[in-house]
Amino acid sequence: IRAMKAEAEASSFYKDLAGKTSDAEGKCILKELAQIEKGHLALLTEELEWMNKGGGMFLLRRFTLPPQD
Repeated sequence: IRAMKAEAEASSFYKDLAGKTSDAEGKCILKELAQIEKGHLALLTEELEWMNKGGGMFLLRRFTLPPQD
């Protein structure tokens, strides 16, 4: 739950900074960072819900990993 709070705070931080900068490229980067952190929060939320349902270890059901050489 601490990680979820940290991701939410990071997303808000970047979003707030994006609103305060007049630099177009900086604003774009900060908005993207906010979205990335929001995505991390979504993954953590999904993992917590999965574990609370008794699903055991979260297995990244939505993703496939490249084969290991």
